[in-house]
Amino acid sequence: MQHTVDKDRYTPMSYAAYTKAYDEASALMAQMFDSDGNPTEANKPDKQQTLEALAEKLEAAWKNLDERVSYNGKDGETRVKLMASALEELNRRFSAPARWTAIRRKALRPCRAR
Repeated sequence: MQHTVDKDRYTPMSYAAYTKAYDEASALMAQMFDSDGNPTEANKPDKQQTLEALAEKLEAAWKNLDERVSYNGKDGETRVKLMASALEELNRRFSAPARWTAIRRKALRPCRAR
């Protein structure tokens, strides 16, 4: 198996999960095949289920690799700051108690008119 994932591109936590899954799958493959790719004595049908489970685990870890914001330079960092700023503004606008009180009053006006 060839390791092609760039450690510096992903967050340490997601990379560690990927590396663990990769190492487990590599260890089993090393037992089942020799350096020329020929099956070894350990390559038995009863290992198929284990092999499939490790393949699923490795694929999931690969899909869950979380790219670092800094990998894309300042552009990625800027986008994250803008998103955080927008979320803070939405939170300020729509979760303030005075705002909700005003919204409730407007919503109840038609009910009171009846």
